[in-house]
Amino acid sequence: MRAIDEFGLTRVRKDQTPWLDHNGVPFNDDLLKVLSKYWSHETWSDYLQWLETPMRESQIGHHAFDSIAEQMEESAFITAAIREADQELKAEIAELLNQITIKQKTVLQMSYWHGLSEREIASKFGITRMSVRDIKKRAILKISTLYKKKHCPIAH
Repeated sequence: MRAIDEFGLTRVRKDQTPWLDHNGVPFNDDLLKVLSKYWSHETWSDYLQWLETPMRESQIGHHAFDSIAEQMEESAFITAAIREADQELKAEIAELLNQITIKQKTVLQMSYWHGLSEREIASKFGITRMSVRDIKKRAILKISTLYKKKHCPIAH
């Protein structure tokens, strides 16, 4: 007897699947030849149905399968929309970065893209940590102003 659990998965008792070992793996052909000599007609029918049924269909109910398929389809559309939005955002960030000084852009990249500390950046430029902090602040302020000007023209 087969029963469908709360997840839509088909549960089969071991005594109803004598062609599977305790891990649910089918026995090899030689062992099946020996075991199958004692199977009833009903067991043979179950075995042949199991053999011909794709695994996915035998383990999940059709309602659960349909629900999962719909979720996957929605997820694919959402993922595509996010990718497109990410590309647009990357392009906009690149455009904004091209409008600040090379030094500001380099400091931001070293800090946010490469994860360097202000002390490490200061060492590479031969300047103080406070200078690095000021460069970052001015760069972010400039980017913020440019962004607001482009997206909130009424405010400016």
